[in-house]
Amino acid sequence: MILVNTTFLVESGLEGEWTVWAHTVYIPTAVSAGYRHPLLMRVFSQEDNGGMTYALQIQCDGMPEASDWLDKLQPVLLDEISRRWGQRVLHFTTMMEEVERD
Repeated sequence: MILVNTTFLVESGLEGEWTVWAHTVYIPTAVSAGYRHPLLMRVFSQEDNGGMTYALQIQCDGMPEASDWLDKLQPVLLDEISRRWGQRVLHFTTMMEEVERD
């Protein structure tokens, strides 16, 4: 299993608007494309970074499915974020692979 984790730093004051968008646009886009168990999590931090940090995770069966998400669907969503909020919502994406027990 591959987990595609996109971390978002959302400027203070935009949290409500952004989380509504994530729940009504980003997550439904993933689900309608067949991705399972999308999960939006708030990240707790010791430091004040001027906003709230969120992790949005998409579970993929393997690398081909993760690549499709990263190459086709996610760029459209990230472009929409850039158009709507510009530099007030920043993001980075990491891929993680499940380590199975021997």
